[in-house]
Amino acid sequence: MQNSAALLHKINWFLKPVRDIILFFFTTKLGISLLIISFFLYLILATKKQLTTKRLLLEAARRRHFLGIGDILGAFLEQLGKVFIYIVNNITVVLLALLVFVGLLGISSAVNTVDNFVQNQKKIQNLKTIVKNLNQSYEVAKIKIIKYDPVTRQTTFDIWFYDYAKQKYLPDKQRITLKGSQIYVLSLMINFDYSQIELGQKVNLAIPFKVFSDEIESRDGIPLNTLDSSGVPFIYHRTSEQLYGIDSSTYSVLIKQIAKYIKDPKLAKQDGVRDIWAASPHNIKYPRRGQVFIIYVQQTGGLTIKRQERF
Repeated sequence: MQNSAALLHKINWFLKPVRDIILFFFTTKLGISLLIISFFLYLILATKKQLTTKRLLLEAARRRHFLGIGDILGAFLEQLGKVFIYIVNNITVVLLALLVFVGLLGISSAVNTVDNFVQNQKKIQNLKTIVKNLNQSYEVAKIKIIKYDPVTRQTTFDIWFYDYAKQKYLPDKQRITLKGSQIYVLSLMINFDYSQIELGQKVNLAIPFKVFSDEIESRDGIPLNTLDSSGVPFIYHRTSEQLYGIDSSTYSVLIKQIAKYIKDPKLAKQDGVRDIWAASPHNIKYPRRGQVFIIYVQQTGGLTIKRQERF
């Protein structure tokens, strides 16, 4: 089955560019315009060649004759007639070429449809596997309260983000100062519709993406630096040893695709994502200097914030 799918993909790889070229020249305004321009350019060059030949013959015969509009128009119509006669004389070849084009379009369209279906099924299966790999509870970030100023009512805290592949928090912290005595963490929820087909349960992926407070609305909150340079959340980083059912290169390509869903809801819908929404926020009430809180993503989706006790 895999060999047949691979062969079909190779055939489509060859036929699709040919089909696209044919459709471009015969179905688009630009393509048709280019064909018409090319045809008239050929007539003009052929007319010029005929007039040049006629002029040289007249000069060789030492006859003076000014080539006027009538000569030019006559030569142009003569070349147009030659094209028409050529088509009539070779009508069988022309019709056969048209039949080949139409047949090629039909075969290519059929192969392309089947190949797209096979590739989409393969992609969805890989995405299901990725969802299984990410469908678990794990640490996301660590927050340490630096200070709370009761006069200005401002809370300052540092936040570190956990890299699952490295199995540790990244050294670069993000320092945030918010006005307010309660800190809220807002997460983005991605619900995969197709996951229910195989797993028979609701599967959500949660990504913390913003913090705000009791005095700052969520729309004015501060974005969290939870993404790497490719737009992938650090918590979705995995090594080949941490993956099951999928190789690391395929995982890397598709996890970047999932990361695009955050900014492209239309693409998300096409790939089986039912919905993307901002989940109910979780908060830290009346933080005090030195307190440390751990943010966890739960297997069912959503976040949990737990205070880290001192020992």
